[in-house]
Amino acid sequence: MIKSMNSYYENQTYESIGVILSGGKSKRFGSDKALMPFGKLKTPLIKILKEVLVQAGFNPFVSVNFPHKYRNTLELPEIIDLFPSCGPIGGITTVLKTIKAKKYLFLTCDMPFVTKEDLDRLWKHSHQTNSSSIYSFENKFRPFPCILLPDTLPILERLIQKGEFSMKRFLNDCPNLKRLDWNNESTFINMNTKQDYESIFRRFGQESNT
Repeated sequence: MIKSMNSYYENQTYESIGVILSGGKSKRFGSDKALMPFGKLKTPLIKILKEVLVQAGFNPFVSVNFPHKYRNTLELPEIIDLFPSCGPIGGITTVLKTIKAKKYLFLTCDMPFVTKEDLDRLWKHSHQTNSSSIYSFENKFRPFPCILLPDTLPILERLIQKGEFSMKRFLNDCPNLKRLDWNNESTFINMNTKQDYESIFRRFGQESNT
């Protein structure tokens, strides 16, 4: 059933796509992180991320764990996870198996401060080096945002088969992966709990809507 729902995209080829990974259960957060309001207009975060992808020139998609997850929130093509409960690795593998593209950009659904400029810079680096690309901050690689080439799929499939779902392991094994130093910490801020959400607003002088 899920494969047939994804099959619509199998005969299409894209220059590049941007995917918001939103297949998690948000257990620690207690509700769907992607729907948390941000900014003066209290816009759901997933809408903000979609707009960032569009501004950066990507065809936007969302990776979800069940169909029509955001049908009441936004119009966005869905790729339904073929490997549930495998974390981001499952969503990424599903996307690369389902959609043909020259390059894939991935974000998580809980990154409120990633910008068009962040994506532009990473895309330029990937283009110049003809490689999969991630950012490095304070001498540590940051898994998201990331740009992956199709040649990463065999690595992903092997990890899935072995039951290893670590992004760190995947990136260490990833062929032709280049890192780009970036000193903007806010790019990588994400939310795992409601406390994280509140602290983000305190730190950046905003008020939450909880």
